[in-house]
Amino acid sequence: MVLSAFMVLAIYGSLRWATMLATAVAGRVFGLLALTLVIALAGSWRAATRLAARVAARLAMLVAALALFPVSGFPLDWLVRLRIARLARAIGNGLASLPHVIVPYHGQQPATAAVIMLGAGVLLAAAALALCTSRPRIGQGRLLAAAIPLVVLAIVPSALAEPRLPGLHGAILLVALVAFLFSERVPAARAGGAVGFAGAAAVVALVLAPRIEQAQPWINVKALGTARIGAAERFSWAQTYGPLSWPHVGTEVMTVQARFRSYWKAEDLDLFNGRAWVSSSVGAGWQTTVGVSRSSLARWSESLTVTLKDMYSNEIIAAGVASAPQPAFSLSLLPGSAAGTWISAETLGPGASYRVEVYAPSPSRAQLTNAPASYPMNELAPELQLLLPAATDSRQPTASASEPVQFMPFGSRQRVSASGGASAATATALLRSSPYAPVFRLAERLRAGVDTPYGYVRAAMRYLSRGFTYDQSPPTGTYPLLTFLLDSHEGYCQQFAGAMALLLRMGGIPARVAAGFTTGTYDSSTHSYVVSDIDAHTWV
Repeated sequence: MVLSAFMVLAIYGSLRWATMLATAVAGRVFGLLALTLVIALAGSWRAATRLAARVAARLAMLVAALALFPVSGFPLDWLVRLRIARLARAIGNGLASLPHVIVPYHGQQPATAAVIMLGAGVLLAAAALALCTSRPRIGQGRLLAAAIPLVVLAIVPSALAEPRLPGLHGAILLVALVAFLFSERVPAARAGGAVGFAGAAAVVALVLAPRIEQAQPWINVKALGTARIGAAERFSWAQTYGPLSWPHVGTEVMTVQARFRSYWKAEDLDLFNGRAWVSSSVGAGWQTTVGVSRSSLARWSESLTVTLKDMYSNEIIAAGVASAPQPAFSLSLLPGSAAGTWISAETLGPGASYRVEVYAPSPSRAQLTNAPASYPMNELAPELQLLLPAATDSRQPTASASEPVQFMPFGSRQRVSASGGASAATATALLRSSPYAPVFRLAERLRAGVDTPYGYVRAAMRYLSRGFTYDQSPPTGTYPLLTFLLDSHEGYCQQFAGAMALLLRMGGIPARVAAGFTTGTYDSSTHSYVVSDIDAHTWV
């Protein structure tokens, strides 16, 4: 009975953990569960009287533990050929990218997805090892030790992205946890009554929870990524659209020596997943300077020197499109989610300094007005795409419930085109049945009467400057940007930038969201810009 209750809790936790990945991972989840069962069963044979049985048990546990790596997504060949250094490097790179990931992870970096799955494997294995004993009874201490990693397995995904029915998930976890912890104490004949009692307690909790729910959580898990580490600060650029949780006390976080004023970019968020702007993948290959004339490159290219003060960061803070920084860092340098952004596998802290070549143009209003509506669509098609929920009753957007809609460039008669194997008519029908249909109608109204891309951009800016107010604790909803655009009209930079990027893509203007810092204050004595945590910003 103990093992059955253990597997029920493990299955629930594993299914919750799988929601952190946008791609289908059912096979990997059940593979990890099978290995967990092997470890738990083999562990009970470790003290067998026969030597052969003990050796077989230990060998089975070792093989199951090693199999966690290929089942999680790392190449089996690395284990077979003992490429341990390569495996360790891939795990390190995956771990380094985790601070930049928001769930569900839509990126296409294999190491990141594999590390997420390996986290589930490690928790499952730890729980199974806690059960390993040759005694007739496992004991309450071991049951508790096994329960802790399984509870972590279940609640971490909910802390990072609230599920559709959080109360129901809490009730399921409660019943499964009680059934496991008391599986040895309650006789089989009374098991049904015990589970029923736990279920009744869960129902009471479901009724009481809305009455005692706090506006602010006792422990703000999402804010932990922005907490101070020692005397320095760290920023998470995830677009939560909730109360502003960035450090905001005026601490000097970096200086930038530069010829031109610019926004200092840490990360590009180029994919809208139905709810929020996220980074689509690590190591995008296309170059944003494609088609740029040599004279423009010469005019707007420069070398920045960035020095971190009271801040830790894995992102290479730069501007525009950046080349690899110098000097190269000791571990490895990962390309970011878009060309011209970079991630250091080694966390950089106070005193770290690097030089980076950037291309950061600042065209005049006349140049923007006269810019043609002609884009290299083979390169910029992803910048005109949105993942939208399939129907108005989609309460919680997920990868499986969202479909790509490809918008056509400004000036095209056709507004959307075929995408992902669907026809243009299907894409249009999806758009018009989506919760974001009112935003598309708004984009159509803003587009009427303007004849240039820049004219449309200015129309969107005017719309967001009238009747919208700045608020660092805005109301949220299932679709926060819809709440901001169509209902509350209250928000801060995340809402304004995210909403404008939506309007621009729907209007045929390639756009994305960027996160980092505004220019800061110029210090003439050092010829550098002094940037504080108050300058943290998101823009379109």
